[in-house]
Amino acid sequence: MEAFGYSMTGTKHSVNQDSFYIDAGRGIFIVADGMGGHAAGDVASSSAINAISSNIGEISVSSIKKALDIANTEVFEKSKTSPALEGMGTTIAMCCLNVGYATIANIGDSRVHIIKNNEISFVTRDHSFVQQMIDDGQLKESEAKTHAMKNIITRALGVAETVIPDFDGITVEAGDAIMICSDGVSNMLEDEAIVHTVLQNNVEDAAKMLCKSALDAGGKDDLTAIVIKL
Repeated sequence: MEAFGYSMTGTKHSVNQDSFYIDAGRGIFIVADGMGGHAAGDVASSSAINAISSNIGEISVSSIKKALDIANTEVFEKSKTSPALEGMGTTIAMCCLNVGYATIANIGDSRVHIIKNNEISFVTRDHSFVQQMIDDGQLKESEAKTHAMKNIITRALGVAETVIPDFDGITVEAGDAIMICSDGVSNMLEDEAIVHTVLQNNVEDAAKMLCKSALDAGGKDDLTAIVIKL
């Protein structure tokens, strides 16, 4: 397995509010996209990742859920310690690999993608206003990326006393690739571009190119991508 993560500040922030974590030895990969005031998003995302990575034991849904609950409490309590941190929170998209199986968890609109046989699919489902509109038949998938309310999320870690993550699981095998990213990347790139970039480059170049291509495409948000090849 090979893995690499890359993150860069978008044009609308002076501080990168995204964070990521890679522990290839334990098979744990996390992307967090923070939100809040000038520095609060950065505090939320980095605090969440530190808490999650420190509290995962075995790779199981119950262990991940416990770590997410601990992180949620930590970020929520920290948000009450200063007016500058009030209301902060973060998305979470994470993949934990263990012997041919990937356990996926997400909160918010950061995504986990898998590429199998040159085909890409979303493992996660966005917790967002536009995704709810799509589910209700009020919006087409093709209209979602340009919708005025695209960035409104309906679930985030740290904004309330409790949070409910979504879990999924997929079998993985040699030749598969996994890409985890913040919406700064997924909002700006088409599926075909992601597949081409991931499959035609090593993991380091692919992660960097995904972020830079999204920025060049007009993205203003912070950009983070982890690329994993099995």
